[in-house]
Amino acid sequence: MAEEEKAAEVPAADAAAAEADAGGGNAIPPGCKPMFIQMAKYEEYGLGTNGTNDGVCPWKTYTKEWVLEECNKMGFMSDFHPFMKDVQAYPGEDVLIINDPEQKYGDNFYICLTVEAKEREMGVFLAAEKAAADAKAKAEAEEAARLAAEEARRNAVYEDKPVLSRPYVSETAEATQDEVRELKTTPERPLLGCTVVRPRSSFGHPYRFDNRDAEITFKVPSQMNPDFQTKQMERDVGLQGALPQANSSSQTTWYRPVNKGVQYSAVGAQDAAAAEDPALVAFLKRVRPQLEDALQQNETVDIFKDAFAGVGDEDAAVGQKGDNELKEMRNYNDIKYSKNMSISAIDWHPTRKGMIAVSPTRNLSFDERVEQSGQAHTAHILLWDFIDLIHPQIMLQSPHEMFCFRFNPCPGQQNLVAAGCLNGQVIIWDIAEAMATLNERESRGGRRAKEDGGDGGQDEEQIPPVEALAVSQIDFSHRGMVADMAWLPPNTQVNIKGQLLAEEHLDGKSHQFLTLSGDGSCLVWDLRYADIAEGHLPHIAKPRHAQTDKNQKGPVEHKWLPLFRMQLKRLEGVGELSLCKLCLGLGDETSSADGLDRRSQLFASTEEGEIVFADWRARPAGAKDDKGAEAEDDGHEAPEYVQWMAPDHGRPCVALQPSPFFPEILLSVGDWNFQLWKLDHKVPIFSSPAASTYLTAGKWSPTRPGMLFIARTDGGVDVWDLTDSSYTPSVALAVSATRITSMEFLPSPMKSLTSQLLAVGDSNGNLHIFDMPRNLWRAQPNEKSLMANFIDREVNRVDYVAKRSEIRREEAALLAGDQEDGAGEGAGDEGDMMMGQEREEEDVAQDNAEAAEEEALYEQLEKKFIEELELSRDDLPEHWRKTHHLDEEGMEGAEPVQ
Repeated sequence: MAEEEKAAEVPAADAAAAEADAGGGNAIPPGCKPMFIQMAKYEEYGLGTNGTNDGVCPWKTYTKEWVLEECNKMGFMSDFHPFMKDVQAYPGEDVLIINDPEQKYGDNFYICLTVEAKEREMGVFLAAEKAAADAKAKAEAEEAARLAAEEARRNAVYEDKPVLSRPYVSETAEATQDEVRELKTTPERPLLGCTVVRPRSSFGHPYRFDNRDAEITFKVPSQMNPDFQTKQMERDVGLQGALPQANSSSQTTWYRPVNKGVQYSAVGAQDAAAAEDPALVAFLKRVRPQLEDALQQNETVDIFKDAFAGVGDEDAAVGQKGDNELKEMRNYNDIKYSKNMSISAIDWHPTRKGMIAVSPTRNLSFDERVEQSGQAHTAHILLWDFIDLIHPQIMLQSPHEMFCFRFNPCPGQQNLVAAGCLNGQVIIWDIAEAMATLNERESRGGRRAKEDGGDGGQDEEQIPPVEALAVSQIDFSHRGMVADMAWLPPNTQVNIKGQLLAEEHLDGKSHQFLTLSGDGSCLVWDLRYADIAEGHLPHIAKPRHAQTDKNQKGPVEHKWLPLFRMQLKRLEGVGELSLCKLCLGLGDETSSADGLDRRSQLFASTEEGEIVFADWRARPAGAKDDKGAEAEDDGHEAPEYVQWMAPDHGRPCVALQPSPFFPEILLSVGDWNFQLWKLDHKVPIFSSPAASTYLTAGKWSPTRPGMLFIARTDGGVDVWDLTDSSYTPSVALAVSATRITSMEFLPSPMKSLTSQLLAVGDSNGNLHIFDMPRNLWRAQPNEKSLMANFIDREVNRVDYVAKRSEIRREEAALLAGDQEDGAGEGAGDEGDMMMGQEREEEDVAQDNAEAAEEEALYEQLEKKFIEELELSRDDLPEHWRKTHHLDEEGMEGAEPVQ
């Protein structure tokens, strides 16, 4: 018991301090010990009033007598009881306790049990309070000084002194630069431009000003726009995916089981007499022809086919609104590579279903383009797939923005992509490796989805951007933006002189493509430039001896140069043509409309609105046409590639495309209308009425011969059915909320066509994929013949107008010649004048006789008509009765007065 009492006499504070030190806490200041005070006693001890840690006094002093009295009064229930012996041994009069809210020393308070500890801790608190008081006094003094300065500024008296110019003084150049840099404002982001447009008709009007209140509230009521239907295009929705579960049951219809059987027996001798019955034989002979006809019809005609299955679609009107609504299947927009950019070109992958490529370009003004010209800007061609709506599957990287690009349509070469840049260079990519990686990922993802029941493959990393296979030399490329391009067909491959290769040099593949630009040049590029430079293809070009560096190690890198250059100039010989659109594929001897070889001929449009017909196999003006041998360069002038030119539109053409059903018919779309051209005519055979807004693109329907799709700048598409109406569009479709920049139909075989997809790009970087309505892609049975009749009718009209214009010009020339002769001879001979008057009188008399004869014949027919219909006087009109002086009694004897 004595040992237990001695153990109990050990101060609890020493145990707490030892425990805190053993626990690795902060070392408590010398002469102090941690102390725990219950929150319920804060108010009793004068530390706080709300029973929480908020508002607790940071420190508090108690007299030694009060502490000992508290310990004697409360015993071990007192919070000071653990330190009773320490307080009894404390030599001072006041005991200091300090709040420790963070419990750095083990408890919420700690007590100072020596005079040195008390003075040290009190000095810290008093110094802090003094510093706070000094800071408060300083702040009050500064505020007073500020108020005094403000008052002095308000009551200041200004003295007008002259401004004297002094030389600028700067110690160092760096100081000058820093001072200038501080005065200059440098924007951290591209400036936002705003254009305010005002119609010219509003200029110069008189204005009248009235007195109104400063605050004016205008109410703008909402109005319904009949051209658009408001649809919710985007929505942010939070979803939580979960596998759907449903309990379902089904009950099939029960039928009573019935046992059935058939028993037959062969015709025996006893039935032979029945088969020879005369009535039966007569019946069989009578019905045999009808039975044979019915059996033959069953063999030739499908009797189970619904004869009225296609009547509804074939007879449906194109203009019905309910049947012409577009169904948007996909909408693509990448927030980094295409957002707020224009989709300048679209092309579907030739073989992979559901893959489409787009080329985004920045929406910059002309001044911004000029300012940033010559600067490299990394751009990409994005390849989207229907399986992923968020991320592009493949990206083709380029050092400059691309305005046009095309997949190689030749079988076996569909993974080659060629593009033209804004700085005039051309680029080629090979995406075979990226496509193989994508196919492997999809197959692996499909197996994983089949095993795990999930999507599979969507969480894998994106395929890195595909680097260019080759980039042309900028010194030998176009001097302007590559405006359009096209792959040459496999049977249309040329050599360095522009001559078509012989059949023995063709391998059924397309290795060349043609580009044009605003500098007036058309360039042919060959993918086998390295083989040509090394001399492996002498039938195309002889190897060029380029200067090589002797110190260079490894294989020689050949420059990609154009194979053939065709510079198009005006027929007058003054100035180059600024080309913007290209049209190839006019056919050879077997496919062209007139049976001529037109593989080297092309149509192009200029930025001035002209249409150009050119031939790169054209001979120089002074060269002889030797059909038996190839043309050689014999020193004549440059060939005249341009065959003829004609005005087309007032501004640059935005679309130029041949008809897929009539290769000799060409569609040309301008700013306000579109026109149809025929291969052998130098004037348009059809011009549409002016549109209400600017036109931006145009396409022939790949399945309907007489249908055109014309895009507008307000986001709509006009559908023209020339077999139904040629003066107004049949349907107006709402496609996008912003300007449409490009369109492309998905090419598909006609026999297996079950739907038609249209890809539309706008100026905000959105790519829309629409499923066309059935009546807009399913052709009528005789639509091609109706379109052919329409073309023939327009061609005849144009030929008639041209013929009449020629006649009128000849008559005007003759009249002008007669007037000149008359002016030169004077008054002329009186005899000639008399003869001329007599000739005129004879012509007048002859015309009067013919008119009287025709009038008499007409009156006879009229009288016969009245007699056959048995018309009375009242049945005839009043003006007719007055003209023929009919009798008052009736028709009898009322013969017309001759």
